[in-house]
Amino acid sequence: MLAFAPLASAQNREKAILILDASGSMWGEVDKRAKIDVAKQVVIDLVSSWNYKIDLGLMVYGHRSKSDCADIELMIPPGPVDASVFRQKVGAILPRGKTPLTRSVIQAAELLRYSEEKATVILVTDGIETCGEDPCAAAEALEAAGVDFKAHVIGFALKPAEQATIDCLARKTGGLSLTAKNAAELKNALAAVAKATVESTPPPPPLPPPPPPPPPPSDGKKNVKVIPVLYKGGDPVDAWVIFAKPKAASNIKGTAPVASGSSEVGYRLLPGKYILLAEWGGAEVTQEIVVPETENFEVTVILNAGTVVFTAVDHEGGQPVQTRYYSIFPDPKTQPNAKMLDGGGDPRFRLPAGTYLVDAQLAHAVRARQTFTIEAGEVTEVALNYNAGTVVFTAVDHEGGQPVQTRYYSIFPDPKTQPNAKMLDGGGDPRFRPPAGTYLVDAQLAHAVRARQTFTIEAGEVTEVALNYNAGTVVFTSVAHEGGQPVKTKYYSIFPDPKTQPNAKMLDGGGDSRFRLPAGTYLVKADWASAVDARQTFTVEAGRVSEVTLNYNAGTVRFAATTHEGGQPVKVEYYSIYPDPKTAPDGKMLTGDAGPEIRLPAGTYLVEARWGNVRTRQTFTVKAGETADVPVILDAGTLELTTHVGAADSPNVNNVVYFIYEAAGGVKGRQVTNGSGNRFQLKAGSYIIEINHQGRKATQAAEIKAGQTQKAALVLPAQ
Repeated sequence: MLAFAPLASAQNREKAILILDASGSMWGEVDKRAKIDVAKQVVIDLVSSWNYKIDLGLMVYGHRSKSDCADIELMIPPGPVDASVFRQKVGAILPRGKTPLTRSVIQAAELLRYSEEKATVILVTDGIETCGEDPCAAAEALEAAGVDFKAHVIGFALKPAEQATIDCLARKTGGLSLTAKNAAELKNALAAVAKATVESTPPPPPLPPPPPPPPPPSDGKKNVKVIPVLYKGGDPVDAWVIFAKPKAASNIKGTAPVASGSSEVGYRLLPGKYILLAEWGGAEVTQEIVVPETENFEVTVILNAGTVVFTAVDHEGGQPVQTRYYSIFPDPKTQPNAKMLDGGGDPRFRLPAGTYLVDAQLAHAVRARQTFTIEAGEVTEVALNYNAGTVVFTAVDHEGGQPVQTRYYSIFPDPKTQPNAKMLDGGGDPRFRPPAGTYLVDAQLAHAVRARQTFTIEAGEVTEVALNYNAGTVVFTSVAHEGGQPVKTKYYSIFPDPKTQPNAKMLDGGGDSRFRLPAGTYLVKADWASAVDARQTFTVEAGRVSEVTLNYNAGTVRFAATTHEGGQPVKVEYYSIYPDPKTAPDGKMLTGDAGPEIRLPAGTYLVEARWGNVRTRQTFTVKAGETADVPVILDAGTLELTTHVGAADSPNVNNVVYFIYEAAGGVKGRQVTNGSGNRFQLKAGSYIIEINHQGRKATQAAEIKAGQTQKAALVLPAQ
């Protein structure tokens, strides 16, 4: 088990770093709990039983900034595990940011001096890489430079396609790639990688026996001897033994032992009752003993256990292959839904006598399942056959073209026999090891360029599959108007041919002017400015580069707003542009918050300018390739208000709310605005101003003239 292996010497201690995802998506829920809360509890449980002969560190990303791909922190350097420190650090984590998982793995490997020493990284993530790095390329580089580097990957509530994008981190470094949908599965997955970390550790050099547990009674002589045997009358075996007080029977591993150590070493115990746990691999026996007041007391423990040793071939008659991971379950006939008992990459397991199921994994989609029986004291040899072959993909972008590098391969079961089956395997490596059978590959060269093909694998054979993307390239250039200089387009959106697929969704898009597409006819919608776009159909031929020129047929308009004819320009709050009201009387706004200079396609438009409470509308015309200066006459002035008590020459009253109404013939009309400021922009005309301040009212008429500032004083009656 993990927690009670003998302590390794300091110079031989191996190191691992646990990387925990604290990106914003960890606030999502599983089992009605935030994923981050589930992960925190599982990590705390893990370190409480971590094997103390392996140093462990904690690295976290995404917990300090919302959008910083460099937000990676080593919260706990690798060292002997202090559960209280982990509990404090983990408890303070708050998810915020992005998912720089590739850079985190690289930094952890470098901290562990992976190119000089054995190093293990355990990554727990609920998302895929979001910082533009390639986890597969990083895994290849780490594996090539590492002395003995492994990355174990646990995808927490990831979709299969998402898990496939990070699986290569484990696959290329010899680590485990596991998934977890909830708290229980995450706990099992972390336990599995923790056990794999221990079992991949070579035994340390022989050490002197550990000091006997204090306090030694009387003369310190050892008075208790434990003799573990696999079966009654069998020879003794070396087991790990723990003595605890009877009250610890329900949690013997979670309490401080009275004594512990190898069964080959005797113990000094005071007379009395104890709980004894003997552990031999996956076999455990717990029993109550009473130590008498004698010099020598021996206890025989019958473990009722044996050993299983697995061998595996990828096909009948093939050479032995190294299995990535073995998962041991109880007999599925008697316990059909029982959880995994043991697991790891070592082909040798010690288990209680009984019948079990092994689920062995050679590669991501290659498994062998077999039941076997262990008898006490016996070594059972189990031969596994993966019945697998190899497929190697090559690809060209067109018939007769040079090979191209595929971005991603997705392997599915045969769609004829399993039409809705989920993806089995995937990645950028063109070599896969599936079991014998028929499959579908969905290969992706670029965002909208895919090739799908069925293929058949025979056990022990290498099948080569050639893919043809039947693709070409389109390069766009854009001009503002006929004969104009090229301009930089903000965004291109590629759609299927609207004649054959009128309502089809966008296939590809971006600011790059170069796209790879399957041969065919398409529509491009290019955006140059807020209200300027160009649409054009074009054809792509396989193996050719098509050059497409887009003409925005646009010009520029510059607005200059003045309060009156011949007045000085004023800065308006915004200009809103609408289609020509004659041709599109109900047309929606094309753009708002426009600056004083804007690009528009050639045509006639309506501009609405806003200056305070003044809105002015007028039509204007844009010609392609020309700049039009459009004066906007606001026909407006400014009203400045003050409020006094008793007389107009008394001090000004602050924080007064003014209500301003249109007036005709001295009669109050529509309310124009209200506010607590003392300066208002208004259309030229007659107005009535009212205030109601602390129960006292005042009214004042005002006449606004274009380009002028009108001052008005309102006098409140004295108390």
